[in-house]
Amino acid sequence: MSNYINGTSLILMINTTGSTYKPVASATSHSIEKKTEMLKTSNKSTGNFETSIPGRKSASLTVEGMVSFDINICNYKTLSDLFDNQTLVYIISPLIKSENVPLFDTSGYTMTIASTGLTNTQDAIEEGTPAFYAAAYISALSLSSPDAATCTFNASFDIAGEFQTLIIQ
Repeated sequence: MSNYINGTSLILMINTTGSTYKPVASATSHSIEKKTEMLKTSNKSTGNFETSIPGRKSASLTVEGMVSFDINICNYKTLSDLFDNQTLVYIISPLIKSENVPLFDTSGYTMTIASTGLTNTQDAIEEGTPAFYAAAYISALSLSSPDAATCTFNASFDIAGEFQTLIIQ
């Protein structure tokens, strides 16, 4: 196993109830961003240079994908309903075993989140690897339908609280 992660193996999944996580609508990529708000401390004594100290942290996640209405995944309609209803969702991005990526089961995965890590009931998810986990709201959702091309979507999630890294057990 290489020390580098193939982006294809890092899958974004979403859960709104219970413990079943489903892959997000034919996602082609997703990005996680963490930020620290910098509080300005410049004053008359600091001269010509601005000074600051770290303040509150925030995180967000964006996902791009192809529009699908497949009921076995978290499809575009589901994302749209979650956005319209301002539903708190739980997102997780585990590492899928490379041999399972092309055959990834879209019916959903049952996972239990605990302070010690994440326990999954399927063999497709790589044990002992980190998974990114957070509660979030969809803050933006867009749909693009170009001529003679696949319809795509973009969704932005604002993390509600801390973005955690859990170890899959």
